[in-house]
Amino acid sequence: MKVHNLLLAGLLLLFAASCSSDDVNGDNSGTETDGVKAYLSLHLTSQSPLTRTDGTTTPPETEIDGDQQISSVAVLLADADGGIVQVSTNPNISGTQTVPFTVKSGTYFVYVVANPTAEVETLLNSSIGKNIQQVVALTAGSKADKYATLNKYTMMNYNKGITTKGGVSVTITSANSTPETAAQVTVPVDRFVARIRLMKEESKLVITDLKKVVFADNNEPVLDNVELVGQYLLNGAAKANLIQEWMNSTGSVVLNDPDKNNAIPTTDFYNRLEDIAIFDVAPNEENIIGTNLDVTTDFTILTYALENRPEILEVNDNATLVGYTSKTGETTGTIFQVKMTKGGADVPTFYKYKNYYFSTAAKAIEAYNADPANATDIPADTTDPGTLRKAGIRVYEDGMMYYTYWIQDNNYKIGTPTADKLYHVVHRNSVYNLFVDKLNNMGGDLPGTDVDPDPETPIEKPTYLQVTVDVKPWVISDNHIEL
Repeated sequence: MKVHNLLLAGLLLLFAASCSSDDVNGDNSGTETDGVKAYLSLHLTSQSPLTRTDGTTTPPETEIDGDQQISSVAVLLADADGGIVQVSTNPNISGTQTVPFTVKSGTYFVYVVANPTAEVETLLNSSIGKNIQQVVALTAGSKADKYATLNKYTMMNYNKGITTKGGVSVTITSANSTPETAAQVTVPVDRFVARIRLMKEESKLVITDLKKVVFADNNEPVLDNVELVGQYLLNGAAKANLIQEWMNSTGSVVLNDPDKNNAIPTTDFYNRLEDIAIFDVAPNEENIIGTNLDVTTDFTILTYALENRPEILEVNDNATLVGYTSKTGETTGTIFQVKMTKGGADVPTFYKYKNYYFSTAAKAIEAYNADPANATDIPADTTDPGTLRKAGIRVYEDGMMYYTYWIQDNNYKIGTPTADKLYHVVHRNSVYNLFVDKLNNMGGDLPGTDVDPDPETPIEKPTYLQVTVDVKPWVISDNHIEL
């Protein structure tokens, strides 16, 4: 299969909406059959397990945090060409069934936004006469958690080959002139966001190699245990596709988004490394001297992301497929915060110079000043973390360290149908459970210090992290991670 996108990039504005009027707005442009008012009732259903990615048969997850609750809907009726001819904002809904509401008779393709938030009414009421793709192509960036608030998830049509535009066809006639005889149409919907959860208690967290790390100044172990504190989303997509068209194709199974061959626009993503890290001189992981994050509050167990399918097709000069790549600037990841302990107590601040760890700043400075590669000494009483980091001394404040993980989807393999290479991707309507199985090496002293800030650099599997991801519909992805 191959994805053909209806690139509904600024749907994010459309999605952010709450509807307040029960009226039907606008005239029917050519689809009306007899000019009379009739009734329509919608039944909203969640996606089946066979509609996402390559047809995984994993059973759907049970309800999570009210994820199937629908308290409001906005309905758009379009003609066969996608032209919007009627809009109904906020018809009454009971469970997943709307109370019959009035529309003009005709043949339509139905689109539904479930659980919209406050701004959609203006956008919808101005959409009459536009094409469905125009309406949802408004360019705007937003964070995913806007569409997963108060245990309600914004949803819209998913397409399982129903039409090329993702709408559900219905014909309404004078026979549907009473609520009791309302035309019935079932609209399958899926959630606009992906749910990313750090499985803190369930992670194995094997740290055999970390227990061997000792301070160079006293030969004492740095730690004897660790604790997962939380995660912070990295490179969240600020634009997404609202409706997807899944089609059969020959050759390799490729998800290929356009316009990803050049530098990545900053408006395409939020929580970029450049937003998180404070650099000294140049954007280089070795030159990160601070963070814009509040490391005491910004790391959480649960976060959300919009769908992000980076460029993965790689060809040679003869246009022959030679491999696949995701790049650091266009791939969604997460940063884990890990707290070190020893003897049941938190590890205090310690230091690293080159490949050696030191229990005090003074000992790290002593090693720095003894290095003939350094032309200027650091004053022995220096303690400011930023000053030390500028000199190349890493400062593990309060015994915290950080690891970056680029999210993969276990339900989607790239290459030929027999390929087993996972794709760095976040799909909507998926739950990514992240299990940290093993820490092979010490993490960075600041968020992002283990990330190459070059957005054009292909992602390679890190040797310091082992993650297992499990994805099922909703879809859930359990990631087992080794760091």
